Amino acid sequence: MEIDLAQNDPDSPRLLWSLFRERYEQEKLPQLSRKSESQWVTAANWLERTVAPTRLSDVNKSMLSRFTAKLRERGLSESSIRSYLATLLAALGWACDVDLIETVPRVRLPRKAGGQKMRSRPITSEEYERILMTVAKVRPHDAEVWRRFLQGLWHSGLRVDELRRLSWEPAAELSIDTSHEFPLIRMLASGHKSRRDEFQPVTREFWNLIATAPPNRRGYVFPLPGRKGQMRPSNVVRVVSEIGKAAGVITDPVKGKTATSHDIGRRAFLTRMDQLLTIPELQKWARHASPDTTMGYYHHRTAVELGRKVWTAPS
Repeated sequence: MEIDLAQNDPDSPRLLWSLFRERYEQEKLPQLSRKSESQWVTAANWLERTVAPTRLSDVNKSMLSRFTAKLRERGLSESSIRSYLATLLAALGWACDVDLIETVPRVRLPRKAGGQKMRSRPITSEEYERILMTVAKVRPHDAEVWRRFLQGLWHSGLRVDELRRLSWEPAAELSIDTSHEFPLIRMLASGHKSRRDEFQPVTREFWNLIATAPPNRRGYVFPLPGRKGQMRPSNVVRVVSEIGKAAGVITDPVKGKTATSHDIGRRAFLTRMDQLLTIPELQKWARHASPDTTMGYYHHRTAVELGRKVWTAPS
């Protein structure tokens, strides 16, 4: 049997997909944000599970079309499919830049949904307490760790990956800073979505939660041990979703969707904070580029308030 040595040549178009992935993750991924890194890992894993490319050259227009169909069969949203395809095409663009392939497949991405999409609703305080009581059913061996993490989501309004990476170490991308009048979170440009250095305020409840940490205050504020250090964000999201499902908290009755980390944390937090802050202030706290994004959190409550005005008006 003749062995195709080109499959192991890191500069060959017949390079094995697994070796291409290894090279891409060593040479290109360190230049990208943590979010882009996470998106790549998820997209590449889906590609391998559904269509299993052997060589880099297998990932062509035909395979990506089958990949799209497989994801739809599994019920993934069009926005997720679009994101995964875009991530894979970016990797193939890099492969083209370094002469591993001649051209990048021309693939039509699924269209973005037009207009303001209906979002699942934030959870209520009663549902939050129910979720906390359910943690031990899903994570019996480390229930307190996950209960504390959920409390962190509820009281901070941070994104899952931001809370996961929050550190006591001053040199970290996201760290606790107690040198001001009130505790703040110091965010380096490389550590969060807006890509600029800034400070994030915290609530009294969040500070009271984390201030009980051991006196040395080292490492992650919310340790979530995984196989290689802190647990991956995709695994954190999965565990929180399992807890929300076990608690039976449905946030989208049309789709039967149960509470996710976003419903439990950021969405619920910003809805509650609307009682204290103006929309511009809330936009700044949430670090939203557009006020439309901030307003997108309130479609349920706005309708309820309008209904209350009508129902309680003098007849």
